[in-house]
Amino acid sequence: MKRKDPNTGDIVNYGDRIYYSEISKFDTFPTNNFIDVVLGDSESYIGASSFADRILAFKQNSVQIINISSPSPAGWFLEKNYDRMGIFHPAAVVKTESGCAWINKNGCYFYDGSRVSNLIDNKIDDATWYSYITSTSATGFSIIGYEPNKKQLFVKRDCTATEGADSSDCYIYDFKSRSWVFAEDAFTSDIVTSNFVNDTTGKLTLGITNSSNIDFKQWEDANTGTVSGIKFNTKDIDFGQPGLIKKIYKVYITYKNNGAALSNDLKYATDGNTTFANTNLTSTFSDSITNWDVAVCSFSS
Repeated sequence: MKRKDPNTGDIVNYGDRIYYSEISKFDTFPTNNFIDVVLGDSESYIGASSFADRILAFKQNSVQIINISSPSPAGWFLEKNYDRMGIFHPAAVVKTESGCAWINKNGCYFYDGSRVSNLIDNKIDDATWYSYITSTSATGFSIIGYEPNKKQLFVKRDCTATEGADSSDCYIYDFKSRSWVFAEDAFTSDIVTSNFVNDTTGKLTLGITNSSNIDFKQWEDANTGTVSGIKFNTKDIDFGQPGLIKKIYKVYITYKNNGAALSNDLKYATDGNTTFANTNLTSTFSDSITNWDVAVCSFSS
């Protein structure tokens, strides 16, 4: 926060200060209307959001939850101070109808009005997420958006195009299924973008550079053509009992296919191995199934 000192006329930087306006006087910030809740921590505020009667104030390494339920500012107080949950970028925070979400190198956090949870826990490997957010040349440029019509969060890897082709990658979180999907090349590569916004219809929208102009594009996930190279990786399946040895004889997969030839479709790895293969595996995928069907994948010794 920077503002002009009314006595000296100098511009003063207040890194630990939050100003608030008078009631019904928007964009009017008297010099005495400020909150100082955490001082002298060598951090400054990068972004802020709110949910219910709480303010979420974000610094580089921490986030403060400020209770403003009292009608008098004198009754406002610091409710929680979370370390290692700060943000790199002002667009790393988004508000939803059920809470506030934000991202950093340690995870994707969600505040529902009573507690903070990490949405990647038991979903995405910590090292994988850390590498995604803190790639060598794009640290601090990951942004997050929310699609209210789909109830989905979008975590775009890089809004500056510093990462080149990888800048278009995106993680998508679905609140209804509580699951993540990695969407490779979800956006146009090597294009500088704005932060995510929602238009008047709620559609998720980005501003993208186009020569000397800025074009606004809506996210659209309708099936408009053939896409190749899609991979779907499951979690390690242990049937709830990782300490017991299991023998798997068949795997059943519900699918449909628009006519493209399918071969070597299912691969597997065992015992934590990261090398996937289809050795001793026979599948019954068909090349043209327009309605949902079930493929039987069986193992031979």
